[in-house]
Amino acid sequence: MDDGLRVLLCALLCLSQALLFGCTLQYPSFRSEPASLVQSPGSPARLRCAADPLSATLSWRFRGAPLRVDTLPGVELNGGTLTIASLQRAHVGVYQCVARLDHGLAVASRYARVDLAEISEYKDSRRRSLSVHEGDAAIIECPLPTSVPTALPRLRVRGERVESSSDDYLVLPSGNLQIPSVSPRHQGVYKCGSYNPVTGETVMQTHGTKISVRHANSSSSPMRIVYPTTPKNVTLQWSQSYTLECVVSGSPAPSSTWFKNGERVGLGPSLRHLHGNLEIVSVTTEDIGVYVCAAEGEQGTVMSANYIVNVLGEGSQSSCSCRKGLYWNKSRSEICCEWLKKKKFGIQ
Repeated sequence: MDDGLRVLLCALLCLSQALLFGCTLQYPSFRSEPASLVQSPGSPARLRCAADPLSATLSWRFRGAPLRVDTLPGVELNGGTLTIASLQRAHVGVYQCVARLDHGLAVASRYARVDLAEISEYKDSRRRSLSVHEGDAAIIECPLPTSVPTALPRLRVRGERVESSSDDYLVLPSGNLQIPSVSPRHQGVYKCGSYNPVTGETVMQTHGTKISVRHANSSSSPMRIVYPTTPKNVTLQWSQSYTLECVVSGSPAPSSTWFKNGERVGLGPSLRHLHGNLEIVSVTTEDIGVYVCAAEGEQGTVMSANYIVNVLGEGSQSSCSCRKGLYWNKSRSEICCEWLKKKKFGIQ
């Protein structure tokens, strides 16, 4: 073997050993990551993280920039604990914990959003009237007001508070109240209401809706879709539950069927029928599509307006790319190879 080839082989061997040795370097990983939270104004808030190895230095980022106590008053930083003594509007935003080793290798946690709990008032200017044939279905439309976190329904039905469904009423996550079969006892005033589960604050409509019941003149009445009559765009979070509503009136009572993208929806543990409504038990991207409710009766078939359902993606991480030396969702080999190429990340 000539000297040149021997030198080349030795160089390759040394380089291979160096790479192999380099890839055994320890890199940081999180044992626990900060979780998003919603708190009442003025209350304390705390984010926590922990990383391995214990020698890792922990710091924080706020709205994409390194966080220092002099730039955000009211915040105390103590390694893996971030404390806000009195939560204010200035503290609202996205936080991240950063774990960094002495040689520069670093990893950023998932995003944790801090929000103020609040709820807005209903906007109604006058009382509404609704006349319904006895035996028909009825709906009191009560879209929930803007709220952080999402408000929960708390209606007032003929003077009494109603929060959950019963034999007479369906209280749906949208805030709407359905009456599957109207009778004279349902006459009265209905007021939309909701409450914030964090602050406990309740807001109510001022005027509400007055229902009057008409006696049916015959054993049959025209079949029609009561709700929805206009297309609905719905954006859902991964794994949340949601109910697509379909209210049909007519006598005798028509049966309803749901279609997704033109095909009949197969019911099962994740999709359930509830008085003509379609309940999605745990939303995934498989539930994206266009939904239609069809009602069938002696008079034929009627179709509801479309529901266009979109689903926000799974996963708490928003990126798998690198920005200024911070890496999300990187495997050990990817981090190691990036470190070998860059030598140092230089996180600020």
